[in-house]
Amino acid sequence: MTHFLYAIPLVLAFSFCYAGTRHEEMPAVARHAVHFAGWTVFFMVFVVLIVETIVRFVKV
Repeated sequence: MTHFLYAIPLVLAFSFCYAGTRHEEMPAVARHAVHFAGWTVFFMVFVVLIVETIVRFVKV
């Protein structure tokens, strides 16, 4: 579980970098970064749930 804590600064960093390439004003950059980070976290959780479901059904 602690490995997921390493994802927090990574997601924040690339969200702000990506948003900074799209906007110039800081409020717009921050708003877009938060939105993009939310989608990224949602996608990561979705992938982890799929992998966990597969692991539970395929017991080796």
